[in-house]
Amino acid sequence: MSVRSLQVNFSAFIDWSYNKNYFRLLVSNPLGLPIAALEGNEELIKVTLPSKRTELVSSENLHRHIGYHLPLNHFPFWVRGFPNPDYDFVGNDVSFDQDGWRIRYSQIQDSLPQKIRLQKEDLILTLFIKSWVTSL
Repeated sequence: MSVRSLQVNFSAFIDWSYNKNYFRLLVSNPLGLPIAALEGNEELIKVTLPSKRTELVSSENLHRHIGYHLPLNHFPFWVRGFPNPDYDFVGNDVSFDQDGWRIRYSQIQDSLPQKIRLQKEDLILTLFIKSWVTSL
């Protein structure tokens, strides 16, 4: 994953697990050292930093800890290649706008995205998906 904006510019690896009521997002630097672990649901998120400091925050206040707003409510849909059905959107199969974000898929393999670009104003998140593990 790469994050680019006027305030930040960095790359990280993420390991993301998700089911309908819970997610876990482990973030590490390019050397594999942990940056943060986020786990929870759409409402409450436990943030654990490398110092083992843990804090419980609402999804609305997460940006105060990481420096920018993450569209966590949309990630389960956008990462799999389609818009969140609970929100209006404008676009097509490879690019759409939703909730103030522009989502573009530039690499797809076996119907699953391999490269996703998410942009809102000057913030650009680019996800490079190394592998998928899906359960039926």
